[in-house]
Amino acid sequence: MRKLSLLLFLSLIVGLTGCYPPFYPYTYTYIKGNEKLAHLTSEEVNQRVVKGKTTKKEILEWFGSPQETAVGSESGGVTWFGSPLSPLETAARSESGRMTEVWVYVFTKGFGVREASTKLKVTEHSKRLWFIFENNGIVSEFFLLSESNETKSQ
Repeated sequence: MRKLSLLLFLSLIVGLTGCYPPFYPYTYTYIKGNEKLAHLTSEEVNQRVVKGKTTKKEILEWFGSPQETAVGSESGGVTWFGSPLSPLETAARSESGRMTEVWVYVFTKGFGVREASTKLKVTEHSKRLWFIFENNGIVSEFFLLSESNETKSQ
């Protein structure tokens, strides 16, 4: 009987606390993408990367694999891929005409605050580092974009 009473008491406590809403406000932080971009500035990119000189290999060594890639042709068509083209694929596409390859590195850090069960405010800071390569695998253009946005739900 004593064990049954204890079991009922514990079940009641667990049942009541399981239905209790979390304490508000609470916060969370998330990070996605290439963390090497977290504190990267345009000045640092300009010091490292030289148009017409820096190679794909150097970019891979400094930043790792890009999150997004695209290939553009002379006709104006663009095809997006999830990872860089292999040297064999690059050579095959180069033979068919002028080709441009684009690599994009992405970093996002978000911070959220939940003020009540339905109210949420999220602030997100993103950076995108773009490299454009010509047929020879040399950087022809690059730029770093930063943006911040805030979202609120009601």
